[in-house]
Amino acid sequence: RMEGNRHELLRDLIESVTNGGPIVETCGMTVATLYPADRTLVEWYETFVTRMKEEEWFKDSPSFVYPSQALHCTVATLVDFIFMHNKPPVDIPFLADLWREAIRNVLASLPDYQNHLVSSSPSSVVSLEGLSPVTLRMKRPRMTSNCAILEFEEIQAEGSFSLASFREVIKQAFAGSVEEFYKEHLNDSNHFRIPTIIHSTFLRVFEDMDEARASRFRAG
Repeated sequence: RMEGNRHELLRDLIESVTNGGPIVETCGMTVATLYPADRTLVEWYETFVTRMKEEEWFKDSPSFVYPSQALHCTVATLVDFIFMHNKPPVDIPFLADLWREAIRNVLASLPDYQNHLVSSSPSSVVSLEGLSPVTLRMKRPRMTSNCAILEFEEIQAEGSFSLASFREVIKQAFAGSVEEFYKEHLNDSNHFRIPTIIHSTFLRVFEDMDEARASRFRAG
């Protein structure tokens, strides 16, 4: 039910902006990887999208295709910009500092914390950019009833810090001052979400795609 409501809100926002409607004021915060996407992926994606737009199933589907510069894999959604539309503004910089401090504290409690850093300088740790890199391998694009995604799997080197492990760190970091902020300023359980897969959404379909069109997408 909540995901359906989110899809409808996103559809309305995109249609309003792309059809010349007013600029939408909103805010959000996400922990992401594969951002910006490397040039090899961007070049492949742009070729893929060009071919996709020539397909009959695409022409029959009111939709929005994400530009290549929007490609990213969400590690965790901390504030969902969709639910912030027409809501009182939130002090995002302050909340970001709360999250960084909470995540740093959880990371620092791990016995092998230093092994997961490529840089141990304070500024690097606070920004989370000091964490060791991850390696992702793209799987086949996948379609649901109202969106299409590029799905990835992690190729984990021995001893490296996985995305699954980092997602657990984020879950632990939510407790305490971060959770108190949410209760006071973001009284909505839809905001803080951690995906169960590694993916980048690249297409939104504004009418649920029937099985025939979805089959043509999978075949293509």
